[in-house]
Amino acid sequence: MTERHLADDYLDAARQQAELQHGSRLRDAADDVLAQLAVGPLVLLASSGPAAGLAAVCAALRVEPTTWARVTLTHRQELPAEGDVVFVEATLPDAGWLHAVRQRYPDAAVVVPRTGVPAALAA
Repeated sequence: MTERHLADDYLDAARQQAELQHGSRLRDAADDVLAQLAVGPLVLLASSGPAAGLAAVCAALRVEPTTWARVTLTHRQELPAEGDVVFVEATLPDAGWLHAVRQRYPDAAVVVPRTGVPAALAA
């Protein structure tokens, strides 16, 4: 078994995020995220550039009222509208990121496109 390092995880995440620069892959990721979202008004949040792009596409494609914003996790920010809060991320977040989200947005759901995510991690 090959030993993995934090740098390997970082490079894998960077590759997955770079894939979203291709229109067809961005659309596939958006379709997957849309299939995971609840019905009704939503506020889609993202903490990275690639995730913000994905959240924006998802907000534009939804029929229900949807807003999106890029936020920093250093403090809770005022939300742009009413609705259930969902963090859209381009890659699987790590435990530290999840902890920061839970501290600032305790009721938020987290959605990651299963496209490109190893099946064992997407389940």
